[in-house]
Amino acid sequence: MTSPKPKDNASSFSEENAATRGVPVIQVERWESLFTDGLQSNIAQNLPSFLMSRRWYRDKTRVIRESSIEAVIPMPSAKACILGVRIDCGDGGRQFYLIGFALGDAGDAKEDAFVRVRSADGSEKWLYDAFRSDAFRKELFATIQGGTSLCGNNAELAGSQTSAFRTAVGQLPESVATRLMNVEQSNTSVVYGDRCILKVFRKLEEGINPDIEIGAFLTEHGFRNTPAVAGWLEYIPAEGRPMQAGILQQFVPNRGDAWKYTLDSLGEFFRIVQQKGEAAPALRTAHPLEAISLGRETPEIEMLRDYLASIRLLGERTAQMHAVLADVNAGPEFAPEPMTPASRREMYGALESQADASFRLLRQQHASLDPGVAEEADRVLAQERQIRERFRHLLDGEIQALRIRHHGDFHLGQVLYTGTDFMIIDFEGEPAVPLAARRSKQLAMRDVAGMVRSFQYAPHAALLKKTAGVEPAAAERATLEEWSAFWTTAVSAEYLRGYFGAAEGHPFMPATHEERRRLLDIFLLQKALYEIGYELNNRPAWVRIPLRGILGLMD
Repeated sequence: MTSPKPKDNASSFSEENAATRGVPVIQVERWESLFTDGLQSNIAQNLPSFLMSRRWYRDKTRVIRESSIEAVIPMPSAKACILGVRIDCGDGGRQFYLIGFALGDAGDAKEDAFVRVRSADGSEKWLYDAFRSDAFRKELFATIQGGTSLCGNNAELAGSQTSAFRTAVGQLPESVATRLMNVEQSNTSVVYGDRCILKVFRKLEEGINPDIEIGAFLTEHGFRNTPAVAGWLEYIPAEGRPMQAGILQQFVPNRGDAWKYTLDSLGEFFRIVQQKGEAAPALRTAHPLEAISLGRETPEIEMLRDYLASIRLLGERTAQMHAVLADVNAGPEFAPEPMTPASRREMYGALESQADASFRLLRQQHASLDPGVAEEADRVLAQERQIRERFRHLLDGEIQALRIRHHGDFHLGQVLYTGTDFMIIDFEGEPAVPLAARRSKQLAMRDVAGMVRSFQYAPHAALLKKTAGVEPAAAERATLEEWSAFWTTAVSAEYLRGYFGAAEGHPFMPATHEERRRLLDIFLLQKALYEIGYELNNRPAWVRIPLRGILGLMD
């Protein structure tokens, strides 16, 4: 429901703004009345500007027409509350977000202030993002630990444990240190000491979140290369279906994600080849699947020995994850299924829709591209028919591999590097895809292609971002790009070598080399087309990376 208008005798909204901050002011009679019905519309009308400033808000390209507070869940001991907020963008897009606000002094609010609150006696406090509050973070954990509920008007937030809670987390002391992870992501994560991490989903949808579902399944089935799932939070509205709101997992000490590990390795690789000043070796093939059979005992490969060994292990871990997810005795939600005419049409339709969107956007923004990039865009656009023809194999070709539950958004940023091994995280899937679609069974090769595209991205990103210690002069760039092609082929081939070696004989594994290549190419094209749209909307200077990826596949 949309929040009612404020009552004249309850509160009023001041036009005054906080000095230099532009933070609006709300007048209250007493602090206890802050979240009464009479104030909800004042709070709701200030939510759009707050949401637009949040990293986790996903719809910044759309205009918020209306925001309404559908539920208020108070947390008195933390001087905070949780709001269930409905966002209407006026174009058919209605989203639901979970927001927490805490009440404190100006020093508590810092850069996360929402509104300034002034009481009748003239004293002031601030409403700010509650995830900055230690008391708020601890109360969320206590809700899961105790299996209790936080109740409010129109909804409750319920906590639950899994059977792994005792071994993965155990009893935390009241004095445990909590910290907010300061990373770019569409959710909010809190670390509790060195024991566990709570990821709260900000944008909620009705139904089961695959991050909880798949993570708990892997935990229960003994897969050791994902953090154990210890519990979760669920938002239960008075009307409508429950929405899973957060996942509690074992904290795994690590050296950062595999993307950082890869960029660090690339930085060292580029420094070595710059010092050598030699041309990159000629490649007999640039296709990673064909490169598996090439010789590995060369001086150039030796430069990558340690990194290649770890990436081969990552390929093995990927196949082991798929093997657990392909358990034939796992029940209808996880048991593998064959490709059917309906599933073929569904996959093909998704590919065509992605192609439609990407080619349309590429044409729309063509005039704004740099000349060199525009030339590559022209070459891709000229091959649109041939690209779409590749997708026809899903309808016409023979596909023996079975469909399974999969990661859904697999790349180097979704893997933690411990120094000796890898931990696979974040099974939520692609955030822009509806929840039901993210839970559908797909060909495992889709995950494999996502990781290979990540290897294809990494050297270009390293050069574009000027990795520490690597400052190529204009005359060196062409040589380093040749070395990038060598690195990409060698690393991708080693990952596939590890994957196919561990996946051999499993029902999700394509039976023949020809089927493996066709499916890998299809999903590499799909991923690169998605990247075109992402880069044009977010980092236009980077659109050359997916364009070159497509051209390499079509040569």
